[in-house]
Amino acid sequence: MARHFWLLSALLIAIPLSLNAQPAAQARFDPHVVGPYADSMVTLVRGIPRGWHTYSLTRDGPGFRYVESYDLTGFGHRQVEISFTPRLVVLRASAHGGEMGDSSGADVRFAGRHATGWALVRRAGHMERAPVDTLLPAGAFDGYALMALIPALHLAPDTTIALTLFDADENSITTQSLHVGAVQQVSVPAGTFSAYRVDLSTTEAPVVLWYTTSTPHTLVRIGEPAGDFLDVLVSHRIAAQ
Repeated sequence: MARHFWLLSALLIAIPLSLNAQPAAQARFDPHVVGPYADSMVTLVRGIPRGWHTYSLTRDGPGFRYVESYDLTGFGHRQVEISFTPRLVVLRASAHGGEMGDSSGADVRFAGRHATGWALVRRAGHMERAPVDTLLPAGAFDGYALMALIPALHLAPDTTIALTLFDADENSITTQSLHVGAVQQVSVPAGTFSAYRVDLSTTEAPVVLWYTTSTPHTLVRIGEPAGDFLDVLVSHRIAAQ
């Protein structure tokens, strides 16, 4: 379920644990440091545009609505929608799309620590719709919401934050570590930004993200360390409150 796009497909949820051994603080999300936005990125494979990725956060009554979409030629496409309370607690996470010829999708609702709904899972070589009914540990949240929630963290150099993620289609709960490194100057089509380097280190493959030092934190670049596969920011629009 957390395979929310091509680059993170084997990374963010369906893995045993993080390799980052530094002591990590539990994630705390602050709704006061986020605001409505609409961002567009281009996906580069060895420098060649191969697809696109969009993110948006809007007000939804007293809470928030997050939408993320991607399309990568030859791999797949997906759209994710998340409903949040005013305190950035996930109420509902849904997704639909396809990857490498297989359908993918889920629709999970959260009431306190109880997650119920359905997810498409692979069984006997094909995708089946399976029920979800899981009690989550304290602090866990749906993995699809990760990219919406990272900007709500208080990012500061040389800090490590633990993230407990729930993946419905794997029926798994895992802990990831997010490490904030030094400030770097990052140039992308949308401009040049002072950005924190943020590393997600896992048993599969590391991913590096760059978020603006200014708040609300904006994702300007994301990719694997070698830089062969990247999403880079093309446009950033601050949406109306």
